[in-house]
Amino acid sequence: MKVDSSNNLVYVRPNAYGSTNRSNPNFRGRLDGVTKEMASDTDKLVEYLLKNKKARAFINKFSAWQGELGGIMITAIGTGLIAPLSIAFNPFVKSKPNATDEEKKELDNTKKYTAMRQPISAALAILFQAGALKPIDKVINEMTNNPDIAKRLWVVLDRSALQNKAYLERTITQEMKKEGTTYADKKAFKEELAKRVKAREAEQMSKLADGLAETGKIQIGERSFGNKNVAEILNAQIDTYAQKAEHFKIDDGGLKFYKNRANTLISNEAELKDLFAAHNLPAGEKELEEYLLKAKEATSSDGVKELIGEILERDPDCRESRCYRTLERIDKIKDVCNGEFTPEKYLAKMNEGNKELQAIIDGLNNLKIKDVSHADENIIKQTLEKIAEKCNYNGSDGRLRNLLEGSGTFLPDLKDVKAKVKKDAIEGYKALVDANYKGFNQLSKVAIGVGITLPITCTALNWVYPRFMDIFFPSLSGAKKEPPKADVQKPEEAKVEEGGNK
Repeated sequence: MKVDSSNNLVYVRPNAYGSTNRSNPNFRGRLDGVTKEMASDTDKLVEYLLKNKKARAFINKFSAWQGELGGIMITAIGTGLIAPLSIAFNPFVKSKPNATDEEKKELDNTKKYTAMRQPISAALAILFQAGALKPIDKVINEMTNNPDIAKRLWVVLDRSALQNKAYLERTITQEMKKEGTTYADKKAFKEELAKRVKAREAEQMSKLADGLAETGKIQIGERSFGNKNVAEILNAQIDTYAQKAEHFKIDDGGLKFYKNRANTLISNEAELKDLFAAHNLPAGEKELEEYLLKAKEATSSDGVKELIGEILERDPDCRESRCYRTLERIDKIKDVCNGEFTPEKYLAKMNEGNKELQAIIDGLNNLKIKDVSHADENIIKQTLEKIAEKCNYNGSDGRLRNLLEGSGTFLPDLKDVKAKVKKDAIEGYKALVDANYKGFNQLSKVAIGVGITLPITCTALNWVYPRFMDIFFPSLSGAKKEPPKADVQKPEEAKVEEGGNK
């Protein structure tokens, strides 16, 4: 099966080989690597996404409000719109008993004057604090990605060996401009840029992964990542692989369910293969629903009725794929039992599958590095090789193939497993460094905010606020126009004027 995405819709369809992708909801006997609970939950998730497309589209409109900038904007909106109302109309701040009308008016003006400070404060916060985020991010990103600068930082912050996309886009853009190559339009330039960025990312990833496999070290320029950190990454990687294998196991309830379901499928094989044959299934959703409803009424098998009922409970977009998966499961069940199905034999095969998975889990857990503090390059290199061996299985073994095929973690080709394991280790390294970067970025912004941005914002507020109020709300600020000066005559002028009048 294959999951495709188009116009925000997810639908499932069979590929040319009729096989299924393990990540999709599918019922494939036990040895197909999916538990009943896992399949059910995934189906429900797909249906939820389909039914709530409008809700998701509405939520996505607010994606720009995520992160620090969104936090600043939301706080500013609250400060500028909500806080002034609570201050201006605060019922707990009252005038003293027996206050005059003039005193009451003065208190009311004082509250309103204080309230007006909030929207101005919010506007300045957006101007200075939000305006500083992008430059800070750019500077810190440059520091941790540029090899000449990053080598002076702690090695856990040095991203120069595996640079992030934003830095690569900027540097490769400069390289392309220096080449002097002309492109048909801006779109063609961006397409070439994206292609080169992707290639550079893959190149850096391969270089680190190959170096780890060959030397047991993650080399970053002239330095190497700490062996303890690398050992911890491998241990976490082992846990992830073991959890993947554990997820494929079936509990007692699942064993009973799959045993009974397999018996239902095999007992009604001929009817189901005719009913769900591709050439018999109508193309439209409404037509398919009517077809299934009629089939449910026409069949005399309670098991087939139950199967059709489960398909009808699914979202219309999932029903066709569920029909195909039902037929695939029949073939898988027969394959597991070597063409000789009985409920007891199938149950035994499922139990054997659980034991195989548990052996893999135990083997992986035994590979964990016990003393990470004293792990050296040899231990790391050997552990990496043993993990690959443990995740490799014999593809000619039908039981193992049905257990692990399509898992994405356990592969039949040792070369492919080694490539995946060492790449996953570097992905773990990248995740760790990115987490360190985010923490460093946050602390840097807090320091810059407390030491620089906040004092500037407060100073600007103290300067802007009284002048703003004097200009736009003089009655609240208490500012009064200076009264015109009286035309006072000097004594000598008065005497002259008096003598003249006489």
